Amino acid sequence: MSEKSTLLRAVAALKPAEREVSEAESTALLERVNAQIADGATPLEEARRLAPQPPPATTRRILAGAAAAGLIAVGAITLGNQDPPMAYADWTPVPTELRPAEIDEITQVCPDTMLVAPADVDPPAITPILAEQRGDYQVLLSAAESGAYQFCMLLPDEDSDLGYRPHIDGYLPGGSSQVMPSAPDGVYSLSAGEPWNPSPDHGAMTMVVGTVGEDVSELEIRTENGSFAEATVNEGWFLVWFPDAVELTETATVTTDDGEEREVTIERPGG
Repeated sequence: MSEKSTLLRAVAALKPAEREVSEAESTALLERVNAQIADGATPLEEARRLAPQPPPATTRRILAGAAAAGLIAVGAITLGNQDPPMAYADWTPVPTELRPAEIDEITQVCPDTMLVAPADVDPPAITPILAEQRGDYQVLLSAAESGAYQFCMLLPDEDSDLGYRPHIDGYLPGGSSQVMPSAPDGVYSLSAGEPWNPSPDHGAMTMVVGTVGEDVSELEIRTENGSFAEATVNEGWFLVWFPDAVELTETATVTTDDGEEREVTIERPGG
């Protein structure tokens, strides 16, 4: 695969920037949150009341913009994600766009063959599928036609000349084809959501990799503790990760090509 085509595929994986949220919208949201608390509700009570029904995507985007402007205060405790562990303090629930130079660098640093294959197995060639960044952490997902996949994560490392070090893991299935969900708007989780410890200096994280139906353009994954994250979706694959070890819910929210949001049950191996 040529360098040019690799970069084009990586660029195609990136989501367009979200609509810029105005200061007036952020201020209005903060005032509504403060009014609820003034009526006698504590931040914890508000969190418990709102947790079973995560806010729609539009509200979450307004919250993200308000937090970036430093206007949320108590509202961040009420509706947002819990604070990530200090090791991943820069983690964000919504991935940000990589610059062209960053895309070029990560595709050059990460291997184009499976490194997790057993010694007696010829490692298949893998193709970059998607790339994303959350805070200071970049990750590249590559896959083979057989359904094998490998993620390569760049973690800050002061002892490295580059300022970071790649950490690699993945899965080599026994089958010969990629597993897809049963419905066009479906989600299939190939990983069990088990904690991954890329390095002792950074602690555990929960990496989730899978496939989506042909109608899915966006995907939100949630945890049992009430946090959420938007996955990066491209070419029928998705990737998302959370700081620390977390337990995922059985359902996810998908946005289809027609702009409709739907709640779907996550399909899993053996299910």
